[in-house]
Amino acid sequence: MPPLKLRTVLSVLFLGSALAVGFFAGRLTSRPLKTTSSPLEMATINGAELFDSQTATITGRVIKVTGEKLTIQDEQNQAADFPVISTVLISKPVNGRPVASQSGGLKNLELNEDALINLVFKNGEYTITAITYLPPAPVFQAPPTGVTLSPPGQIKK
Repeated sequence: MPPLKLRTVLSVLFLGSALAVGFFAGRLTSRPLKTTSSPLEMATINGAELFDSQTATITGRVIKVTGEKLTIQDEQNQAADFPVISTVLISKPVNGRPVASQSGGLKNLELNEDALINLVFKNGEYTITAITYLPPAPVFQAPPTGVTLSPPGQIKK
């Protein structure tokens, strides 16, 4: 091999070896970033002194009442028990709009009805503060057989 080619090959090998040593030395000395996957752990980390509480909303149903705890079932059929405050606000649809109950408590509670359940996370525990029942889905009725609708909405037979 001529001296110029030998020098080129040795230079490439030396450069490759130096890069490999640098790469592996960097991998061994670097510290991995700490990651958290638990929502509760994230709440603790992000909940600094600035926040008094955090809120959550569940779309689901109240399926059971046990004393001052309600069993909530979400849309994926997962259930959990949560305490409820004594002055819980319960809203029901009247003429398509939610109307809140005037007095607190569980007397207006309806089981197995679709609702938005609001919870507050304070002192390490979620507590139900409000339940808003959802209005029933609208039902579309097809026109009777033989009846067609004309453009301005007039019925023709």
